Amino acid sequence: MKESIFDNFPHPFNYFLKELSDYIIVYYDENYNILDFNNEFVKIFLFDKKKLKTNKISDILTEKSFDKISKGIEKELKYKRRILEFKKYLKNHKFYNKYECYQFKIDNQYCLIGKKETQTKIEIINKVSKLNNELSNKTRELNKKNAKLEEVNKKVEELNRTDPLTKLNNRRYFMENFENVISRAKRHNETLSLIICDLDKFKDINDNYGHDVGDKVLVAVGKVLEKENRKEDIVARIGGEEFAVLLNNTSIQNGKNNAERIRKKVSQIDIEKVSKEITISLGITELKKSDDKDIFFKRADTALYKAKNSGRNKVYQL
Repeated sequence: MKESIFDNFPHPFNYFLKELSDYIIVYYDENYNILDFNNEFVKIFLFDKKKLKTNKISDILTEKSFDKISKGIEKELKYKRRILEFKKYLKNHKFYNKYECYQFKIDNQYCLIGKKETQTKIEIINKVSKLNNELSNKTRELNKKNAKLEEVNKKVEELNRTDPLTKLNNRRYFMENFENVISRAKRHNETLSLIICDLDKFKDINDNYGHDVGDKVLVAVGKVLEKENRKEDIVARIGGEEFAVLLNNTSIQNGKNNAERIRKKVSQIDIEKVSKEITISLGITELKKSDDKDIFFKRADTALYKAKNSGRNKVYQL
């Protein structure tokens, strides 16, 4: 007597189908009782072979899959292709293996032959498309974050180089660029003039009118300096009431004319509550071939000192 349905096949096909094939093969009757199966079929379940034989086909398929095979095969067809989900656990529907199966009818029996479903080209394309969309979304988010970071970095850079009161360049920015501008002027054999200026008796303004008024004076002077100089020049507040102007490609004479305009414009500043005239002293010098940054700056500072000591509200050239 034959122990297995597979014994109906001649050797070695019976052995191959039952023991070696990587396709699942399972037989069941009209009442869905499992009759026989091969070893590959056993591998997809987490319960033993004996227990498997005591179950119906309806016990090992998800409800949706069982509905598919219970409809049977149309009379004119020899087989029907099904995508079926086999449970890993008898009482749990959450975990299952999906197989592409062919359902055959043989007299009063049925046979399912199938292989674990692989991704189709369409599924792969859909997954790649989904990943591309996710990547695009992440890229957009990253670009937004980078834009915000760039904006923050610009603000930080601006704070590092800008005097918060007058909005002119600060001392740090001026000194960082001072030596480079000198080197460029020497390399290209260009003239370079430096003005250092200081408000006269600014302490009296703070003492008599208050620091709020003093701040308004500093802001007004900053606007004069910005308006009277070119974009290629470096204008900075380098101390409390002290300012510097580095005039690119400018001779001492043109620089002195510029300094005189600044002096006159400052004397015309009108600040409410300040009854006295606001004046400024300026020292100017031109770069020499033998100058380094310290000598150049010191000479302009000495010129300012002489302007102060010779009566204030004037331009002194060295």
